Amino acid sequence: MAIPMFINKTSLSHITPAYTKAVHQVLSSYSDLKVNSGSIENEDAVILGIITSKNDVNKEVRYSNSTLMNTEQQDTIGERNAFYLPTSGAYDLNVQIVVLKRPTKEEIDFFVNYFKFSKSSFPRTIFSKSFTVSGSYTIENEVGGIDSSAPVRGTKNRGNLRKSLIDSADSLAESLREVLANAY
Repeated sequence: MAIPMFINKTSLSHITPAYTKAVHQVLSSYSDLKVNSGSIENEDAVILGIITSKNDVNKEVRYSNSTLMNTEQQDTIGERNAFYLPTSGAYDLNVQIVVLKRPTKEEIDFFVNYFKFSKSSFPRTIFSKSFTVSGSYTIENEVGGIDSSAPVRGTKNRGNLRKSLIDSADSLAESLREVLANAY
C-alpha cells in the first residue's frame, strides 16, 4: 500500500506532512501490511487523503474569546484607542481518506482534481470516509519588542497553531484506526 503526501486544499500551511505521517504510522502498526510513502508504482492499493476546510477558504481559523487590551498593551500602541484581542483560535477541517485498488497515475490525478465524485464513478474504491477534525489553540498577546524577553507574538502563536494541528493529525489517525478495526 502506498501513501502519497495528502492534498491540502486549505490555506493552512505545513499540515500535510503531519496528517500523512500520522496515518502512515497507524497503518504501519499492522504487521501484515506493508506501507510505502510516496511512490504509487506497482502497489496493490493507494491511500489518498484530501484536507479541506469546513469554513470559507482562507478563513479556516476563527478567533474567539476576546479580551480588552491591558494597560501595558495600551501603552505600547500610543494614542490609539484600546481594542479587543483574540485569546483563542479554532478550526474545523474535513479529511477525506480514500483507498483505491491499483489505480493508475492518471486515475489518481483525476481523483485529486475532482475528488467529490461518487464511488460508482471509480469502482475500485475499497474504502472512503470523511473525517471531521477540529481543534483549538491559545493565542498569546504578550507585549514586548526586540529587546524584551517576551516572545514574538506571531511566531509563538503560529507555533501554538502548528502544535494543535499535529495533535489533530494524531486524533485523525486514531479515528481511522478505530474505523478500520470495526470494518475489518
